[in-house]
Amino acid sequence: MPPWQGEQQPRVRGVEQNRITVVTGASVPGSGINKPTGAMRVELRPYHNNDIVVTATADATSTATTLSLSNADAALLADRDFLHNARTGEMLRVNGIPSETTVTVSRAQNTTAAAILAGDTFTVPCGDVNDSGGSYATSRSEVYGRFANFSTDDPTTWPDSAGSERWYSWSIYLTPDYPTHEDVNLWESIMQIKGQFGGSPPLALELYHSTYRLGGTKGLYTGLGGVRKGQWDTFAFGIKLSPNPAVGWIEVWRNGIQVMARRTQATMDYKSDGVTPDPIYIKQGVYRDTAWAETHIAYYSPLIVASNSVDVGIAQSPNVVPGTLEYWGAGV
Repeated sequence: MPPWQGEQQPRVRGVEQNRITVVTGASVPGSGINKPTGAMRVELRPYHNNDIVVTATADATSTATTLSLSNADAALLADRDFLHNARTGEMLRVNGIPSETTVTVSRAQNTTAAAILAGDTFTVPCGDVNDSGGSYATSRSEVYGRFANFSTDDPTTWPDSAGSERWYSWSIYLTPDYPTHEDVNLWESIMQIKGQFGGSPPLALELYHSTYRLGGTKGLYTGLGGVRKGQWDTFAFGIKLSPNPAVGWIEVWRNGIQVMARRTQATMDYKSDGVTPDPIYIKQGVYRDTAWAETHIAYYSPLIVASNSVDVGIAQSPNVVPGTLEYWGAGV
């Protein structure tokens, strides 16, 4: 079976790229007791790189899905390219190129589309860009797992259901030249506990300046210590999964030291009915603002999933009987 249950590989102008790979032995960088024998290598290159510009040659209404271009401009495009209208800000996605002078497009989601005017210019962003299933572009290279059938919304069928105690432990290595930035708008997430239906994840491990922090909608942006480039760090998240702030809790350990004391809080979202928990699953990799102009490379050990702290090497509860560990990730 593959080392992850699902993946979201970035692409370059419609061409799938191999940015997520498994490495073993001498190909695993670094040293020390936290270094694994196998790792998942994740690379994300700049979103913008040698952009091209095409120009509309005819007007189109706000609901039209056909864009008229010169034959020279149409020849520059590929299926699933994104087109950013410089005048309106709308992002379109190419769905096909039926003729030498026309392309079919999807109009922007969740916005009121504007009419297209002859002479409107569209930037085609190059570099690593991911199609998130809608007519908008994202900058991400990540894998995801621990989910039930995505067409099933019964939260009790998911591996990490509400009421469960879960301990997620893994090691991460950021390359010595891993870019960080003081611009607070250049956000970056490298691990997410994501809701099936929610937008932003309830909990996420983020990079803020040169610091790790617990972010997401429930993370309260709690600092977890400085980033150590070129070294392996082992994190353990202990979580009681619940959307009820009086039931859920989270604590965080780093290299065997508790860096965030247990805090009672909601750790999941509710679905739109305000009653049913929104099922969560796990995502790892580089997910960042599209304005980053550098390449990020990170390595992840296999993710250990346990139901108590003892099984991830944190002996807080000496009377706990060790359970059966689950592993997800590279080398499994």
